[in-house]
Amino acid sequence: MDEAPNRGRHVMSKLGLKFLALLLGAMAWYLIQDAIRIESAQRKATREPKAQKGVATSVLHLQNQPILVLSRPGVWEWFLDPPMAASVWIEGPASELDRVEVAAVRLFVDGSVITHPGEYAMLPVRVHLPADLRLKVETDPVLVRVAVKPALKGGP
Repeated sequence: MDEAPNRGRHVMSKLGLKFLALLLGAMAWYLIQDAIRIESAQRKATREPKAQKGVATSVLHLQNQPILVLSRPGVWEWFLDPPMAASVWIEGPASELDRVEVAAVRLFVDGSVITHPGEYAMLPVRVHLPADLRLKVETDPVLVRVAVKPALKGGP
């Protein structure tokens, strides 16, 4: 006689788990769709400028530019698996390229995505140029492997 109430609880428990699974699936789908929308908006915002007809383009090639790690200072030691430098090609109208100061070109990776020491990540190499320039930029390599370990205590 005690089996009937237990069977009812068991059925309700299964139903509750199915509802929870459905809810989690819907949340995951929504988060993925949101991430896709954000990424496509970022791509649209950073789309390279269209070449102007009748304007000659030039290419500036810089080799062995050091790759910096953008992070909070002093928390971890950062290691870039070779290479520690990259080549960069900057393409655009000659009038714009003449305004590029080679010393001001910075290559970096964003280390803020690594949250724990010992993690390794393949991060994209990004290029910093003056904000008012609209030029096409490519790097080689496009991705570098970054590793971190806790900083040594007693440092500067």
